[in-house]
Amino acid sequence: MNDGPGAPAVHRGNVTPPTFPYALAPVDRTLWGFNNALIAGVAKPLAAIHRAPISPFARERIRGFAGNLVSPRKVAANILHINRLISNELSGNVRP
Repeated sequence: MNDGPGAPAVHRGNVTPPTFPYALAPVDRTLWGFNNALIAGVAKPLAAIHRAPISPFARERIRGFAGNLVSPRKVAANILHINRLISNELSGNVRP
């Protein structure tokens, strides 16, 4: 049993958090509906048309190329990592 300074709060049981009205809920629902309709009506059919003439090998190459364009941070991190590995080898601090 707790009888310290926080005991009254512990013994109260479950305290429900206060509820606040969310004024933008109708706007959120409207935007969600619009985005959902856009994805279902435009993006998915275009994706199906795009996939048909392109081979899986070409799609994989395009996805890899796009991934490289999106994440130049990974390229910089890899270059810095290589520089660190080279400097560790030259100084004799080689770790597996």
